Amino acid sequence: NKADRITGFSLKDGDTLQLDKDSFPGLNKIRFRSTASIDQFNRELKQDSSMIYFQPSGELYFDANGRQPGLGDDGQSGLFAILKDGPALSGADIAMI
Repeated sequence: NKADRITGFSLKDGDTLQLDKDSFPGLNKIRFRSTASIDQFNRELKQDSSMIYFQPSGELYFDANGRQPGLGDDGQSGLFAILKDGPALSGADIAMI
């Protein structure tokens, strides 16, 4: 698994995820969606979201192909981070640098 494992992430302490724009080809704007069930996650795969968070397991995905089914090319999209204990993230907690 190529995903980064993030431990000790604390919204209470003001932590944010800072993503290198060069690592996310074609991403100009973060369209973040948090999901709580596998059904909700699967529905979100068909929407125009660029970051999908599956909170129960803390998995954060890059969806490179917008409304197309799935996440896009495996080499450029998919699971990229796993946050220990699945904190309640929002789009405001993620920034491109």
